[in-house]
Order: sequence, then C-alpha cells, then structure tokens
Amino acid sequence: MFTRIKRSLFCVASLLYLVFSASAEVRDIDLTARDAWVRKGFAFEWTYYQPEAGDSAWTRIPAKPGNRPLIMRDLDLVGGTTRKFLRFGPGKIENYCVIIPFEAGADLVESSTGIGLYLSYVGQNWDVYLNGSIIHNESFIDRNGRIARDRSLRGALVSVDRRYLKAGQNILAFQIYGDPSDDRTGFSSGGPYILGDYQRLLERRVEYADLMLIGIYFFFGLYHVFLFLLRRKNQSYLLYGVGTLLLSIYLFTRTVLVFSIFPNAATAKALELFSLFLLLPVFLGFFDVLSRGKISLFTWIYSALFGFAAFCVPFFWQEPLLMAWQYTTPVPLVYLLVFDLGIPIAKAFAAAWNGALAGKSRVFAGLRAAFIDSDEGKLFLGALVMAGTIALDIAAANSGSLNSYSKYGFLVIVFGIASVLASQLERVYREIENFTTGLEGKVRGRTAELDKTLEVQSELTGRLAEAHDRLERMLEVTARDTRIAVQVQQGFFPREAPATIDWDAAFVFLPASGVSGDFYDFYLDGLSLKGVALGDVSGHGVASGLITVLTRSVFLRHFRELEKKPLGLVIESANAELQHELAAVENYLTAALLRFSGDTVEYANAAHPDIAFRRDGKARANLIKPPAESYKASPLGREGIGGSCKSMKFALRSGDSILMYTDFLIAAPDDEGKPFGIDGMLDAYGRAPEGRAADMLQFIMEEWRFHRHGAPQTDDFSAILLRRK
Repeated sequence: MFTRIKRSLFCVASLLYLVFSASAEVRDIDLTARDAWVRKGFAFEWTYYQPEAGDSAWTRIPAKPGNRPLIMRDLDLVGGTTRKFLRFGPGKIENYCVIIPFEAGADLVESSTGIGLYLSYVGQNWDVYLNGSIIHNESFIDRNGRIARDRSLRGALVSVDRRYLKAGQNILAFQIYGDPSDDRTGFSSGGPYILGDYQRLLERRVEYADLMLIGIYFFFGLYHVFLFLLRRKNQSYLLYGVGTLLLSIYLFTRTVLVFSIFPNAATAKALELFSLFLLLPVFLGFFDVLSRGKISLFTWIYSALFGFAAFCVPFFWQEPLLMAWQYTTPVPLVYLLVFDLGIPIAKAFAAAWNGALAGKSRVFAGLRAAFIDSDEGKLFLGALVMAGTIALDIAAANSGSLNSYSKYGFLVIVFGIASVLASQLERVYREIENFTTGLEGKVRGRTAELDKTLEVQSELTGRLAEAHDRLERMLEVTARDTRIAVQVQQGFFPREAPATIDWDAAFVFLPASGVSGDFYDFYLDGLSLKGVALGDVSGHGVASGLITVLTRSVFLRHFRELEKKPLGLVIESANAELQHELAAVENYLTAALLRFSGDTVEYANAAHPDIAFRRDGKARANLIKPPAESYKASPLGREGIGGSCKSMKFALRSGDSILMYTDFLIAAPDDEGKPFGIDGMLDAYGRAPEGRAADMLQFIMEEWRFHRHGAPQTDDFSAILLRRK
C-alpha cells in the first residue's frame, strides 16, 4: 500500500516537472529578426510557400531585430499607389500580402501552455494565416469595398492553434487591407512582433500601473473642476482640471484596453488626437492665468489653430495634423518656459539679489527666491521634465516605437501644479485669518461706537414712530375725504342711461382710480332726449374731479339758455365762462356736444376724439369727420386759447347709432404696448350685434378688454352709445 502511494506521488511529480520544464524551455521567435516578403494584392495560394528570390513581384524586406516597421506606403512595392499628402476622407482601399517564414523548434510545437502571436501595432484591417490556414480574422469590408470598421490595434494578441504549427519551416502570412496612403496600413510600429508562449505574451498587455496613473489624473481633474464650480472666479482651477482630464483621456487612448471599449479603432484614434491637440492650449492658458492673471494673445491664437485642428480630426486626414502638432510644439513650450515662467523667475531672482547682502548669499537668496519660494520656479522645474518627456515621445513616434514617456513627465507637473494651487489656497486662508484677527479688533472698537449710536437712534426711532402715527392719521383722513369726493362726484352724474321715446342709450364710466377726470350728461325734455355732453379734463385726482362737476353745470346751463343758437356758440359761451373760472389752475378740457331735433343731429367738438356712427343693417362703422379740420375748437378753459367753434348737422334714421368716447378707448395699450387704435374701435363697433344699445356697447367693451389682456388702466375712460329708435 505504501509502495503504491510512493509510485503515484513520483509519477505526479515527474509529470509536473515535465510540464513546467517544457514551458520554461519555450523560446520566443522574434519576427523582426526574419526576412519578410511583401507584395500588393493577395491570393490564398501565396500563404503556403516562401516567395522565390528571383520573383520581381515580391519585395524582400531584410531582418532588423527589434525595430522593423512595415508601412505599406513606405515600401517600394510593384504597382504601389502614389502617396497623397493632403486629402479629405478615406482613400481607395487596397490589400497587401506579407509573408514571414520562420523556423519552429520542438519546444514551441509541443508547448502545452498555449502559443500566441503578439503584434505591437497592425492595421487597418488584417487577417493572419499559418501554413495556408487562417487563424485570425480582423477584416470588415463592406459591399462597396470600404472598411466598415477600423481595426488598427496596438498590442494585438492572437491565439495560435498549435495544430497548424509544424516543426521546422513555417509560413506566417498576413493579408493587410487599408488606405495605401495611411501610415496605419501595415505594421507601423518598429516592434516587438513575437511568436511564443501565450502566457508570457499576455503579460505584455498588463497595464495596471498605467490605468492606475490614468485614474489619478482623471480624479485630479474632476476634483479641480469641482473646486472651480464652487469658486467660479478662479479660472486656473477650471483650466487645470480640464487639462488633467484631457491628459487622462489621451493616456487612456494609448492603452490596449481602449480597443475593447471602442471596436472601431478610428474612434479611439480620433479621441486620442482630439485630446492631444487640446491638451497644450489648455495648459498654456493655465500658466498664463497663473503668472499674469489672464490668457495671452499668443495662447488664444495657438488655441484657435489647434482647437480647429481637434474638431477637424474626424473629417480630415489625421497624419498632416499630427505632423503639424509635432513640429510646432516647441514654439508654445519655449513661450511657456520664457514668458510664463522664465520672466517671473528672473524678477524674483533680481528682487532677492538686490535685497540680500553681498557675496555668495546673494546667489543663494536669488536661487531660493526663484526656484523654491516662487510658484513659477517650482513649475519651471516640472515643465522642464514635461518638455523632455514630450520630446522623447516625439522621437519615439518618429522611430516607430510606441513607448510613452510623457505620462510620467506629466505626473511630475500635475502634482507640482496641484501643490502650487494648494499653497495658493493655504496663503488665502492665512490672509483670511490675519484679516479676521485685525477685523475682530476693529469690530470691538466699532461696537462701542455703535452702542452710543444706538442710544441716539432709539430716540430718533421714538420720534419717527410719532411722526408715522400722525402720517397714518392724515392718510386715513385723506382716504375718507377721497371716498366722499368720489361719492359726491358720482352723485352729480347720471347713474344709468335715461329711458326716452326717441333714443336707446347706454354708457360706461370707468375711473382709473378714485375721482374721475371724465364727465358726461344727458339733456332731457320729459321723455325726449335733447342732447348729450361728454368731456375729459386734463390730469387726474381730486382737482380734475372738481372741475368735472363745475363743467357739467356750466354746459347744462349754456345748453338750456342757448337752445335756439348754433351748438358751436354754446361751446364758445361755455368756454368763456370756464376760462374765467379756471384761471387759477393748470387744467384744461376737451368735449363733444350733441343736440337732437327729430331725425337731425347737430354736433360740435372742442379738441375731443371724433365720434363714430353706424347705419342700420351695415357691418361697418365710420368716423363723423368733415373734410376740413377747422371744425374742431381748441381745448377749453385756458386763457389765450380760444376762437370760434363750428357745428355740423346730419340726419339719422331708425336703427342708426352713434358712439362717443374719451381718448383711452383708442389709446389703451396691450401687454406689448400696442394701442387699441381707431381701427380697432371701428372694427369692434362694426361687428357689434344689432339690437339694444347696451348689447352693442358691451360687445365693444369685451373686444377692448380682450385687446388689453390684463394691462393696467392708466387713464379714466367713458363711452356713450346712442341708437335711434
């Protein structure tokens, strides 16, 4: 029993040893260390054999271990397409065949841990063949022969079925689809391109440190954007936060993980260049605001150029834009180092130099003030690191490498800027504390002064309270007097239209507030209506109201006494008396006067709005207005303004009607200030339903109120409608 257990354990141990020893002995095959053959076009039978040395259709690319990009446009291929530097939109898609022969040892063929093919960068669409069998497909071509989904991948890892692999000579073939003018068509990175142990190759795609760094940048950016939202005057927080967010987006687009989120690599590429082009302008703006408090003209121009370039990325060929960014980047970096950082540092050094004692202490004092005590000095050192890493990135990109150094350089500058902003915030708090301490002393002194002032104020408050009580009593008396004045005035005017045998009458009387400056009267002889007066006194309030009472009495007396005279003489006679009575006041008045005799109407007007009339059975109203304007008299009640007043006569039949009104009927504005107008009045009068005068006037008033739409009444208003029976 014991012997059997020992044998079993020995077998398991031997098996584990063979497995691990076999895995450890698998050696990677560097494909850049093997010659490659490339030609335009693709045929399935090419994937079986290595091209012959004398075949002119194939272009042989010698081995260059560790750094051999295979960009189709840069290879002198038979039937190759001429490169176009500037163009819009995608070019015509071509396909290419790449053959890489290699020797596979027994360790690779018999590997039990999996075989992988690692491609540093490959695009735009591509398929992989091993000894004539397709092992991976990344081609998405639509029916028009265009690429439907860009699969230009960084760090692509293909699992190789070892059944297709054989010991000795093997043929690895790639079918490449892409724009022949695009640098992504082919293998644009120098390396590595490796065939080997799958698990080891998988470790090349591990990006924990990079993703953690990107997360730090992202949350730093969000934090400072949030600080800006709390204090919107501090633009440096916004620029720094947006710049750091753009940095995190740019670095994320350089990871392998981004291709899992964006199946179409063109989206990731556009996002990469968009964030890259905006990154430097935003940080330039930040340094401008930090050093001089505003964004400079140079930064605005540079930002406009590459802001436009950023938005052109999805539509324009991206490579010229990227080249323009690469070749112009030194200009803003020099500007940043000289104007935003260098000049403030020099000023800080000079100030410390002039204030220090002679000798070495001047140098140390100047260096300390320039690079330790000043914010610009700290940022200058970080900017040097950042500029160096960007230069390394540009050099790496030009050599075909995908290495990124700027992510570490930006780590220095990001933390440096964050510390500067934190120190600024700390200085603000310190200043606030010092200010608070001084303010407390001033508050104590002012408190004593306020105590004395409060005593005086208490006395004044008592006096004001007494004055307020007196004023309230006076206001109560004034309000009571006003109510009495309103009642007295309304007692002088008819409360309802008279019922006569010859005319159907209706009126409205709407004071703007309290006592009205309008007056009206009906002159009766038994059950017969002999005349009507309607007037408007200038101004508002009690003074105008008193004048209306006086004027009504004057008009009534002169209308009775001069009933055999022309109506114009009635107005002239009344005006003569009113000029004498109103000599001590500033008010004047307008009036319209009617006299009826059977079917004849006599009409006189003293600067009052023209009256309107409507024939029975007609849906149209018109103004009663002679061709000559001289028929109207001047306003009444003012000395020095007089003259003759003419009257006119016209006949009305049964059913005809007349509308008299004060000027607020046509002057009343709506909520946009547009007046009701004469046209609005005539239109409403013409559409009023025939019948009782009250119904016709009510219709006109409804149209008037609808026009005003709740606008406040700012003037007195009166209207009289008379319909011949």
